[in-house]
Amino acid sequence: MLPKRLLALALFAALAVLPACVLRKVCIFAVFCALIPLLLSSCNRRNQEAEHEKYLDTVTAALNKDMADSIRILSLKLSNDSSNAEAYEGLIDNYLGLDSDDKAMAIFQRGVLHVPNDTALYSRYAESLIENDDASTADDVLRIGISKVPNSFKLEHLLGECFEKEERYIDASHQYLSLLGEHPNNVELLLDVAGCCFSMKAWNQLGIYAGRALEIDSNSSVGHGYLAYYFEKEYTNDHSFDSSISSNYNAAIHDDSLNSWALLHRGLWYLEGGHVDQAWSDYRACKKIDPDNADVLYYALTKD
Repeated sequence: MLPKRLLALALFAALAVLPACVLRKVCIFAVFCALIPLLLSSCNRRNQEAEHEKYLDTVTAALNKDMADSIRILSLKLSNDSSNAEAYEGLIDNYLGLDSDDKAMAIFQRGVLHVPNDTALYSRYAESLIENDDASTADDVLRIGISKVPNSFKLEHLLGECFEKEERYIDASHQYLSLLGEHPNNVELLLDVAGCCFSMKAWNQLGIYAGRALEIDSNSSVGHGYLAYYFEKEYTNDHSFDSSISSNYNAAIHDDSLNSWALLHRGLWYLEGGHVDQAWSDYRACKKIDPDNADVLYYALTKD
């Protein structure tokens, strides 16, 4: 069998002796043949996108129908019993799912009148609002709830989350610290304060609260991640702390293999130290669980 290079030369020689009009037709035919797979691929892709969009429309319609049916049932329950707390909560969830924010608020206001001491009425509504980036309304809901159900840890804690969502980190940390006064060994609160310190770049305080959390729960993935970051920032040019940084990042990922935050920051630390292969390894692991964080690491790896 002739080598591919010889075959190509033979084909080129054959084309060279063809009349110009025939050669032009051969070239047009060749281009057309080359385009056929691309055209078919484009058509298939458009068909797949159309099918996917049709599927999503079908699923959305089914969900909307289910929520509409649920609203009818829950409304009937409320008409029979105006103090049915679960009915108020369910209606709020369904109206928010249908993007009927005004109706959700109207149901909430009715609920406040009829079941004012139902913590879940305030917490579930506020959680949904925070999730949907409406922290301002969540703030109003929680303050009403706290006035009706004083000393509710759930509502007070959610108010701190609300402040964080609004990037009011000082207010959030004060809220969590107030709760810590009553619950000094609550690991979640200690890590909440540490998270605010991270956002405010208060590295010393980050180390303090992460350390306190780890004293109570030595397997806290978040705590190890924060402590590693504290060592990294507080002792930037002191390589004697590299083992502390490495061991804490490793522990964070060992305790929770889905901790993409720790993978991202360990990868960035590796990259800064010139350990490119390890950074790429963390990128690949991060990409499987959190594409957004992986993109940050990928940018850092490829920007030069």
